[in-house]
Amino acid sequence: HVEKPAPDFKATAMVDGAFKEVKLSDYKGKYVVLFFYPLDFTFVCPTEIIASSNHTEDFRKLGCEVLGVSVDSQFTHLAWINTPKKEVGLGSLNIPLRADATRHLSEDYGVLKTDEGIAYRAKPWNQSWYPSTVDGVKKTWYIYTMEYYMVLKRTKSCPLQQHGWSWRPLSSAN
Repeated sequence: HVEKPAPDFKATAMVDGAFKEVKLSDYKGKYVVLFFYPLDFTFVCPTEIIASSNHTEDFRKLGCEVLGVSVDSQFTHLAWINTPKKEVGLGSLNIPLRADATRHLSEDYGVLKTDEGIAYRAKPWNQSWYPSTVDGVKKTWYIYTMEYYMVLKRTKSCPLQQHGWSWRPLSSAN
């Protein structure tokens, strides 16, 4: 999938606590970090999703939007957001969580683990570039895991990297 355009999508997502239709083309002219995670109500994913949400403004300063995707429905996303953090819930988020109950998006992006019907959590790519545009959406980079995000702007990398369960500035661009 590295040399192919990012597949477009249109589906319901949880955005600011409400259901909203989200399309990749909504982000025309911006960079997009689209991350997949296996399922809602898991024990590792909430810390990573919350850390991403907490740094939304850092991403936006770079002209970048962050969206999470799992094979759960928008109703499951709502339940997870409404579950207290002390009970492995998410609480309020600054990033949309897109529903992929049909698993079409996970399949289109090559991250569907077909034997389990969930998205993979594999190692991220180490490429220093990603030649993808879709009708004006700038360089869309998608990742199999949330260990760290590389958002590329030609040859510069995003000045944030995930560190443990949080984010920190990179000391130098890769």
